[in-house]
Amino acid sequence: MSLGDVGSVASIIALAAAALAFAYRRLRNRMTWFHVYRAAKRVLGDIECSDFKPDLIIGLGRSGAMFAGWLAGNLGSIPVYCVDRTYDDTSAVRRIEFPEAGKIIRIFRSRFSTGQNRILFVEGASSSSNVHDSFILALKQAWPDCDFRSASIYTNLGLAAKIDFVGVRGLSPWPSRFPWHLRETYKKRIGRA
Repeated sequence: MSLGDVGSVASIIALAAAALAFAYRRLRNRMTWFHVYRAAKRVLGDIECSDFKPDLIIGLGRSGAMFAGWLAGNLGSIPVYCVDRTYDDTSAVRRIEFPEAGKIIRIFRSRFSTGQNRILFVEGASSSSNVHDSFILALKQAWPDCDFRSASIYTNLGLAAKIDFVGVRGLSPWPSRFPWHLRETYKKRIGRA
């Protein structure tokens, strides 16, 4: 074997190793339903091991609704509801709004205030404190004596909010799409109410 042949073989091996390393990094960083399931199971297990037993679970937005239903069923068929949100991007600071939240929470309060008033609210992925903080404000105004906790399957690395139950805390890099964003038509939010 000549020196040129050895160099060619070494180049091919180096290219193959680089291609395999690139493919491995892409697969490792790709978010799959398997990753989501493991993270959701971690949230479920943490809730089960805690002393907080919710009387009501509220999903915030679309992914929150999906995971709220899953948690409610696996925690013993706890009542579950969804509160959708809107984003107002017309000012310099994005505002989160929960249309009719006060009215909806008062309905929850009249129906569920006979127990311990324990509420768990859930998001699929929390990238900022805005949704969390805005919902807490609406909840405290409409149901000041409730005992609440929050859960999220994923939180962003820079999240400032204190979320009680998290599957994967500080996810980085933050994906542009999660597995539940199956179609291009999936909208992460609805427009201003």
